[in-house]
Amino acid sequence: MDNAKLCTKLSSLAKDDDPDIRELATIALGNLGELSLPALEKLSRDAEWGVREATATALGKVGKKSLPVLKKLAGDADPDVRWAVATSLGKVGGSGALRILKKLSEDLNPDVRWATATSLGRIGPLSLPILEKLVMDDNTDVFRAALISLRNIGDKAIPVLESLTNDSRSYIRWAAVIALGSMGENAVPILQKISNDPDADIREAVAKALRNLGDNAVKPLERLTKDKNSEVRLAAVMSLGRINSSDSFRLLEKLVNDSNHEICRASIIALGGVGSDALHVLKKLSNDPRIHVRRASAVALGGHDSAAVPVLEKLSKDTEWSVREAAATSLGKVSGGEVMYPLQELMRDSSIDVRRAALFALGKVRRDMAISALRTQAVEQPIPYKH
Repeated sequence: MDNAKLCTKLSSLAKDDDPDIRELATIALGNLGELSLPALEKLSRDAEWGVREATATALGKVGKKSLPVLKKLAGDADPDVRWAVATSLGKVGGSGALRILKKLSEDLNPDVRWATATSLGRIGPLSLPILEKLVMDDNTDVFRAALISLRNIGDKAIPVLESLTNDSRSYIRWAAVIALGSMGENAVPILQKISNDPDADIREAVAKALRNLGDNAVKPLERLTKDKNSEVRLAAVMSLGRINSSDSFRLLEKLVNDSNHEICRASIIALGGVGSDALHVLKKLSNDPRIHVRRASAVALGGHDSAAVPVLEKLSKDTEWSVREAAATSLGKVSGGEVMYPLQELMRDSSIDVRRAALFALGKVRRDMAISALRTQAVEQPIPYKH
């Protein structure tokens, strides 16, 4: 059956006394494109709200010629119909859809405003003035949808997000910072400015947002590593570990001597992400008298190649079980190198936690040897189940 005949058949079914049949016929008509427009125009006046909602959804597949009907349905008394209109307008796109969405952005129903905010993100930069208002909406879901749309629009949304960083409400500023973190290096100056925010949660969000913005983010992160709040400092340290540059390496090398154990530990682990230059520092730290430093070194070495194996093998013989456990786990992550011997030796460790870590590491490196080791353990030194 060709589309013209199918449209005639579905249009006939759309006149059925049963509203469920009319609704199903309406949904099917939407797949026929502009050919179905006359029938959908009549269905937009159906007495049943479910049929009108289905009509609004179907019109989203028709294209720009559906805008006059969608405009009428935007004034429907039922909020579910208006919600469907807002959703379809995002699919139709263009300035005509934008004008209708502007009206729907002021709808009293928050679900309709949410659908509007979501659709505006599909339309692009032309929708920015409307999104700027919706992002101030008192309804949390509407606010979040508007923020996601701003983020999806990209660089063109940066001025709007910058204005939000000056809002008196901390949750608005926090959300703007999170969105700016996905905007690329152009967002760094704005994030640097808001890194002075009196709210520690905002400063922590800035530190996390900067981790994906390249070398230009190192300078503001350096200042945040000196923040009075330890959580902010910790976030800044972890972000530096995501930036593989000589400047981030230099900062992290200094921070391993921090008096705060958490900052010290985080700095060492972060060194694992800044390239091979960190290996000599981690090797030196593996001899440190402090347990938390040696353990963090073992964790960080798991991010390196086979050159880390000799250091991890030495740490696998450490007097502290937690260091040996970390070494076992990292040996399972190292790419290449002779890791089998130290892992097999760790399977004989006196600590059950170390043996378990070694077994999991063996499973990653050589599954067959892990099964063999597990069978041996079952006979000689069973690993009890832990809740």
